[in-house]
Amino acid sequence: MNIIFVTSNKGKFATALKYINGNINLINEAYDIKEPSLNDIEYIAKFKATMAYKKFKKPCIVLDAGFFIPSFPGQPNFPGAFVRRNLIEKLGIDGLLKKWKM
Repeated sequence: MNIIFVTSNKGKFATALKYINGNINLINEAYDIKEPSLNDIEYIAKFKATMAYKKFKKPCIVLDAGFFIPSFPGQPNFPGAFVRRNLIEKLGIDGLLKKWKM
């Protein structure tokens, strides 16, 4: 059985391959889907799966994840679904730690 894993992240695909066994042939399609700007992982994953299905006309696997700090000062659950956009690209780890100490 062929299953399409839609991601441009080679690390995600390599990890998925480690856990697939049996009669499944995982096929990587590096298709970037512009995510909605909502801090809701479930909504984003459903959105991405719908967009992937529309593109490939076959059932697809997508993956979305977040990083939530429940007690982050002034912003509970920061950065949430926006790890790359708000944490990694804008703040970095040092910026996160400085912001935490505020």
